[in-house]
Parts: sequence; C-alpha cells; structure tokens
Amino acid sequence: WFKSSYSGPRFVLNNQRFHQEATTDHRMPLRYRGVIVDRPISNYPNSGKYGAPLSGIYNGGVVTIPASIIKLLVAFQADGSWNGNGITFGLSKTRKLDRLEEILSAASIPYSKVSRGIGISARHQVCHLFRLLLGRSKTFGSWLLELSQESLRTFIEELPHWDGYLENQEYFTTSKTNAQWAQTVAHLCGKAANINVQDNSRTDALGNKLLYRVPIRSTVFPATSAIKKYFIDTIDEVVYCPTVPSGYFLC
Repeated sequence: WFKSSYSGPRFVLNNQRFHQEATTDHRMPLRYRGVIVDRPISNYPNSGKYGAPLSGIYNGGVVTIPASIIKLLVAFQADGSWNGNGITFGLSKTRKLDRLEEILSAASIPYSKVSRGIGISARHQVCHLFRLLLGRSKTFGSWLLELSQESLRTFIEELPHWDGYLENQEYFTTSKTNAQWAQTVAHLCGKAANINVQDNSRTDALGNKLLYRVPIRSTVFPATSAIKKYFIDTIDEVVYCPTVPSGYFLC
C-alpha cells in the first residue's frame, strides 16, 4: 500500500455505473478502439469513443467445487434453514422444487420429502460444509475468493434462480453483506452489478427490512460520455493506494 499526505484537488467521477475519487495523478484505465489505454483522472475524457472497464476475470482462486454443490449452497442460502445440524428447504414453487431435486440428484445427495419441503440429514457431509462456509447466519464470505473462475461463474449465475428475478438476472437479499459479495463476484467474472436499496420500513414486506437488489449485467464498458466530473479541494488528508502488478485495481 502507498500512503501519503495530500493537499490539492481531489477529482470525482460519477454516473449510474460507478463512482471514483482520486488525486490528480491517479491513472484510470479506458477502452479505446478495442484496447486498454489509461489517462490521469484529471484528463478523463467525456466522450462516447471511450469505455470505462468495470470488471475483469479473476484468476486468484484455485478451488473448484462441483457445480451441483455450488448450486445447492446458493439454494440453501436463499430458501433453506438449519434443522438442528441438518437442512430443510421450505419451498412452494414447483419450479424451485424441480430444480432442487435435479441439483440433489446431480450431486448424489440423498434427501427426504418432509411436511415443510425437502430435508437433508445432518449426517451428510454437505451439511458440515455449508456450516463451515455460511455459518448459522447463512452469510457469504471471503472464501469465495478461493474459488476458481469456473466455480465463481456457477455461483453468480445460480443466484437469480432462487432469490431474485431470473428473466432480468437480478438477485434480491435482505443481507447487505450478501449483496456486496454478489456484486464483487459479478465484477470478478467479467460482468457488472449495482446495489439498489429498496426501503420497506413503511410496509409489512420482508419484515420491514431493507431489500438489496443486485442487477447483474453483461455490459461492462459504459461510455464515458455519461460521466460527470468535478473536483473537491483537499487540505492535508491522508491518501492510500494499493500497488498491484497491472497498475489497476477494481474497487
């Protein structure tokens, strides 16, 4: 990490797709005629000829988990619950029931149909795995960064099948942490995502909780012509910048 005290203009770039604040000499990557170039943030172009790269292909993880297990984990986080040390899925939609049974069959995991849906015995090792990865709160975590690109893609593509809107590739959750991890994984898989907050405090929906909506897009080079640029005077503030091999980092 680079750390320094800074006085001077702090440039701000902002639109519906991203927000960036940096010192004048910070260099920003751009796509121009099919290749990546860079410009200081102070000279960031306002032009439809340039695109702002919002994602990349992450290759830092090496763990590949069978696709059926990744899909089951996503299904459990959305529609499952802990039954002691075992797992129960409470499902009413035929589409979800059919998909869950297909996943369980592909994973060769025995299950039983119970009054509240489908159950998996606590004796099965998948219950221990999900406890390790998600905990009692069923929260995604930094273990996702250990996964290979193949497993990350399976994860992000499965999310809208359970909590969300499949047709629009949108993920819904009341957990801010899970929304942030979904957004992060999307950007590590060559996709892009925003987090939109829906306030249900004045309704009875979702127990008056905030709903985080994460639309997942394949468009990752929005034109820079839609970006607003301005600066803020800064006096003796500490600035930090990570150092990475490519010179660029995703934030």
